[in-house]
Amino acid sequence: MAHGQFVWCDVSCFRTTLVRAFYADVMGWHFDTSDGYSIGQGAAGQVCGVFEMPEQFQKIGLPPFWMTYVGTQDLDHTCEIAVQFGGKVEVPPSPFGGDGRFALIRDPLGAGFTAYQGDIAVPTQQRPGHRLGHGLFVSDATAVAPFYKTVFDWDFDSIQDGPIAVCQGGDILCYCHQIPDTARRGKEQYWAVYFDTDDLRRSLSDVKAAGGEIFARTTLPEGAAAFAQDPDGAVFVLVDRGGEAESMLDWKSLNPLEWFT
Repeated sequence: MAHGQFVWCDVSCFRTTLVRAFYADVMGWHFDTSDGYSIGQGAAGQVCGVFEMPEQFQKIGLPPFWMTYVGTQDLDHTCEIAVQFGGKVEVPPSPFGGDGRFALIRDPLGAGFTAYQGDIAVPTQQRPGHRLGHGLFVSDATAVAPFYKTVFDWDFDSIQDGPIAVCQGGDILCYCHQIPDTARRGKEQYWAVYFDTDDLRRSLSDVKAAGGEIFARTTLPEGAAAFAQDPDGAVFVLVDRGGEAESMLDWKSLNPLEWFT
């Protein structure tokens, strides 16, 4: 596994049956099991995991959420340097199926991600219904850039409001969005998971019909996008790489992006 590469995503929720049915309707996924850790399958293979909120997550008050996974070749060392450079290990290294291990880490501003060591690498599939990528939304990129440089050897391009390319070895991995205005970003700092769609309007209609909600539309470097919420409360992003630009709408006063309180 390449250190610092995005390798997986999953959603922790309380009503797994409802959530699986929602994503089956909206994304066309089918699931390998109805119990335990369910793997969502798309047209090109595995996409994500869906599982009931673990007790250790409930104890720290996490609501339903989509999680970004970043690969590491030495999980213990990653956790050590994360703390040294202002991060917090929310869930210490723990087993994750087979021979895998994970830890839930927050960066210095509180954005949470999972560091994972093991054989789980599943590439993004740039086709409808699959994971397209990830994005970091923070108030101040200068507060987290040194952290990610040390932990994952990521380089942040010129710091500016809006999209900032995050690179490793010259390749763009994702974008960091520096948005100080909480009315636009939401109250918290967070990692978002993006899913590909070839028809954003249809996908938004499917989200609403399946019991979800749309609360913002914008244009990301990856394409026209919408921030959506499933019926259990987890937030995800739909991106149409060929879609027309959209203007950001007003966020709700009760912002569902409060993933880590």
